[in-house]
Amino acid sequence: MSMPYETYRMTLKAFEMGISLDQYYALMHQRGIFDVSYHESFLAKMFQSDVLY
Repeated sequence: MSMPYETYRMTLKAFEMGISLDQYYALMHQRGIFDVSYHESFLAKMFQSDVLY
C-alpha cells in the first residue's frame, strides 16, 4: 500500500481529531485526492492494524 506522506499524515491527524468516515471521504473529495475503492481498502487496513481506532 502506498500514498504520499502528506496524505498519510493528514489522514492520521484527521482521525486523531475525531473525524467521521463520511467527513473524511468528503475531505478527500474536496482536496481532489479521492478514490473510493483505494481509500476504503486503505482505511480498513489501518483500522485492522490498530493504526486507527
